[in-house]
Amino acid sequence: FGAGRGIAARSGAMLAGMAMIYGLGVAWLALYVPAPRLLAEGVGPFILGDLVKIGIVAAGGALVSGLRNKAS
Repeated sequence: FGAGRGIAARSGAMLAGMAMIYGLGVAWLALYVPAPRLLAEGVGPFILGDLVKIGIVAAGGALVSGLRNKAS
């Protein structure tokens, strides 16, 4: 899975997945929270941590791919 993809493609795929999850989460939260508070309460507290995790996983994936290619 993901063989031959660069760090940009992997990061893009993870960002797309995160956007879908945030979209569904905010839509669900909209049933219970007024619109002006949606982004502040549904996205704000979590976005930075999720972006950091994506960066770590993308860099780790590139490192593992590089090590795997050297071993072959």
